[in-house]
Amino acid sequence: MWYMKALAIMRKSLFVESRYGKQAGQEYVHGTRFMIENDSPIVASYNVNKEGSGDMYYKGGNLLNMVCTIINDDEKWRSILRGLNKPFITKP
Repeated sequence: MWYMKALAIMRKSLFVESRYGKQAGQEYVHGTRFMIENDSPIVASYNVNKEGSGDMYYKGGNLLNMVCTIINDDEKWRSILRGLNKPFITKP
């Protein structure tokens, strides 16, 4: 479930941003780019029990960061993230 791990990277960047400022949050995400190896396709062969590249998590996190930068409205972006997470929240 690459999507949830990509959101985890985004959440970590938001945490760093809340503690140390916007620039530090950006630096965290940009630092994850060094973990992208581009060693194999992100999507594995279809109909085969094989997982794609682990790069999907870091690429996904950087993609979300790019969208956040394009939107350029923190409140709107947080509301979008909350909406994306809503289906995965379990209620007691």
